[in-house]
Amino acid sequence: MAKVDVTVSIVNFRTFDLTSACIKSVLSRTRGIACEVIVVDNHSADGSAEKLSRLFKSRITLITNSHDVGFAAANNQALNLARGKYFVMLNSDTRLLNNAFQILAAFMDRNSDCAVSGPALFNPDGTCQKSYSNFKTPFQRALWEIAPALQSLGLMKNQSAEIPLVLPAHPIPVDRPRGVCFFVRGSFVDRVGKLDEGFFMYDEEVDWAYRFQKAGYKNYFVPDAEILHHGGASSRNPILAQIHTLSDYRYYQKHYGLYASLLIRAFALGASFLWLVVFTKHLLLNQKSRLSSPLSRIRSSLGHALIFSPLINWQSLKRGT
Repeated sequence: MAKVDVTVSIVNFRTFDLTSACIKSVLSRTRGIACEVIVVDNHSADGSAEKLSRLFKSRITLITNSHDVGFAAANNQALNLARGKYFVMLNSDTRLLNNAFQILAAFMDRNSDCAVSGPALFNPDGTCQKSYSNFKTPFQRALWEIAPALQSLGLMKNQSAEIPLVLPAHPIPVDRPRGVCFFVRGSFVDRVGKLDEGFFMYDEEVDWAYRFQKAGYKNYFVPDAEILHHGGASSRNPILAQIHTLSDYRYYQKHYGLYASLLIRAFALGASFLWLVVFTKHLLLNQKSRLSSPLSRIRSSLGHALIFSPLINWQSLKRGT
């Protein structure tokens, strides 16, 4: 059996056009290394799995699920079949802009303590996306809930809005590359474990990166590798936003304890009261055009505070019941 350097895992859920463009970019851009592509269709039920099979034939391995098992579980299915030295979780809404996987593999070959590496991410218009992040403490995550309301009331300066996004010129150690393209050393997975399938969607890569780092390995951002990422769907979809919040609570409760998730909830509840103050201010000043935003924020903050997480039946959520 031919040697495989990199196994690419792509989860498809009703995104045939994006997924097919992603696969084409992987097949056309990857040079100098042997690459296998495993596509996991999470019960799209729209014909996209069949179309992908007809289009790419033997160039991909296709796994079709009878129900939506979730993002982490789907990638674990690919991981179970992976033959590559490296394993890549790649979002379906991406396209390789250069020989990114060869660049990441070469970097990790030179740095034996590197567990995860990630590329530079770009928007379709060519501007930079945030490509890596630090682990947030429970207090930092809680402050994130309340900061926009404080900024709206003039009680906190929005410093991040004033800092242009500039990518480093050279590889740097980071807490975690973004999960858009998560390039993992396969041999370390045996020591740390696979993705936690308790995360239906979101934060599974944060948890994985945290576990790799806790085990003594390093994670890196490698700017020479470049990938286009469409993104943005979660911020526009309230259901996905709720799932993201649930995953956040699960992550903090797993690694910091119950009180960490309760702290974040408390700050979210406080944010809803602050947004009520913002709403009242606009109402008293007869600024009717500005009322919808704080109202939306009140609903969002209350949703974050009151959404039920600690005892949620994740298996039911996976099945969509």
